[in-house]
Amino acid sequence: MGLFSKFSSTFKKLDEAQHDYEVSLTKFPDINVPKLQTDLKLEERAQERGEAGEPPTGSTSLDAVETEIVDVIETFKRSAINTYSDQTEVLADRQAKLDFTSSVSQIDLELKEGVADFKRLIDKGLDQLHAKRKALQSQAVELKEFRKRHNRFMSADYPSNAIHVLQLAIVAVLWFVESFGNASFLAKGNELGILGAYTEAIVISTVNLVCAFMLGRAVTYINHVNFGLKFIGLLSLFTFVVGAFCLNLLVAHYRDVTGTFLDQGGLLAVQNITENPLGLADFRSWLLFAMGMLFAIVSFIDGLKWDDPYPGYGKKTRRVEAVRQDYLGEKEYHIDELESAFADAVDELKSARSALAKWRQEHSAINESRKRWHEAFRDHLDGLERSGNALLNYYREENRKARTGNAPKRFKDKWTLSRPSASETFVSQTVDKAELDELLRKAQDKIDNGILEITQLHDDGLQSYRKLDELFPDEPEDAVSNG
Repeated sequence: MGLFSKFSSTFKKLDEAQHDYEVSLTKFPDINVPKLQTDLKLEERAQERGEAGEPPTGSTSLDAVETEIVDVIETFKRSAINTYSDQTEVLADRQAKLDFTSSVSQIDLELKEGVADFKRLIDKGLDQLHAKRKALQSQAVELKEFRKRHNRFMSADYPSNAIHVLQLAIVAVLWFVESFGNASFLAKGNELGILGAYTEAIVISTVNLVCAFMLGRAVTYINHVNFGLKFIGLLSLFTFVVGAFCLNLLVAHYRDVTGTFLDQGGLLAVQNITENPLGLADFRSWLLFAMGMLFAIVSFIDGLKWDDPYPGYGKKTRRVEAVRQDYLGEKEYHIDELESAFADAVDELKSARSALAKWRQEHSAINESRKRWHEAFRDHLDGLERSGNALLNYYREENRKARTGNAPKRFKDKWTLSRPSASETFVSQTVDKAELDELLRKAQDKIDNGILEITQLHDDGLQSYRKLDELFPDEPEDAVSNG
């Protein structure tokens, strides 16, 4: 849900029905004067009353037939009033539900709420990025101090994760090949055959490759500024050279004399290597020695190249890089979140502005409908008055013809239909057009100002995110190589 969704929904009410019934513009029914003449039997009754001298020549008020005519017309008038009142109420209800004044008065409040939410979104992002940027700066300073203490002027050089996987795969392949090869060579004289030999080979290969790899890691201490650790590195190199040579030579001698580990093969191998180290009787024993040394050297180099040649430098650099990537990812997330919120806010505000124009159109359409209804009602009342006079004149003319004396003078008078007052027809007052236009203009100006304010906040927020890099810069030259 957008920050201005509540604000926008206020001005989208026109997209929904404003009432539960439809406005009808059905015309008022026309009066069928000839039919009324027949229904009321005016000709017959006029002749009858005229022959009887009714109404008297001096009468000043309507007689019974005339009164009945007027009552019929009044009945039509009351029906028309009811119809007119119902339809004007519908239109008044539609206009009232537009609720210009109260809705527009909410603009300031809801704009402030939306702007406040937008500011909180920016502040939340700044707080989180501030903490991560300071953590990155702290790690970067530690790396700088490490480089200074250990005289590291070049950037760290360490393999990528993909290279690490490849290195481990190489060691694993070497282990499998050496184990299988050792088992083949050692199967000679083993009472359990290839299966027993393979058990021995697994132990030998594991010791050979794992020790070579670990010593390769330890040899990097030769590069350390601490002389004690340099000595450990030199000692590790010496240990690898002597240890790998002796271990693989002993295995070769063992192949020459072995049956199993459970007999005297191991003792004889030690005795032979002591008396005559290079005195291997079988050429395949020399092959076993060469294979073991080759695989040990490869595993040793793998260990040596596992990380930056300087102990701890690669780890420190990777830690800084991990914190940096975390910070950059968080920064990208908050920028995307800000951009999305900004786009939604602008769309909702523009939608609200468009809805205001629809309100104005709806208001004009309602006023036009009210005007048409009023004119139709007025014309209908005029028609009722004409119909009433037509019926009265017809009755009076037939009465005059049947009389032997003079007709009442009032027969020449025109009858006037009484018109209902505004309160009787429930006509509500409409909003003044000029007042409405001014109200909507101010509302649109407020929305436009809201868009400008949100745009400025958006720009300032992005600038604040970027300024964190200036407030908390990386102190060292922290270029990183990942091999």
